[in-house]
Amino acid sequence: MMNTVGSFLKSKMHNMAAWVQEELGASAAMDYVAAVDARLELELTTFATMLHSNKHIEAQRDWDALIALATGQAGFEPVVQLLNEVQGREHMHEKFWRYVKLFIDVVE
Repeated sequence: MMNTVGSFLKSKMHNMAAWVQEELGASAAMDYVAAVDARLELELTTFATMLHSNKHIEAQRDWDALIALATGQAGFEPVVQLLNEVQGREHMHEKFWRYVKLFIDVVE
């Protein structure tokens, strides 16, 4: 059985959320894995498409623009919270931006 773009994105976003959750431990503001798992594949694909349309954000590693993009989406409060938490932890930046690049590449 072939995976759809949506199922692949959901799987990778789940992996990213699990990594963030593990890195943050008890200090995590919420259960990011549950937040990703609660999203529809279509919602996650739409967000990845928005990232693709704004790929300069990833190229420039522009946290403010990325947070603004997520803030403008209804129901994406957990994403905004995750972004704020990762932004404040420089040791997580490189891997995080690799995930963002993957999400962009998948919908390209």
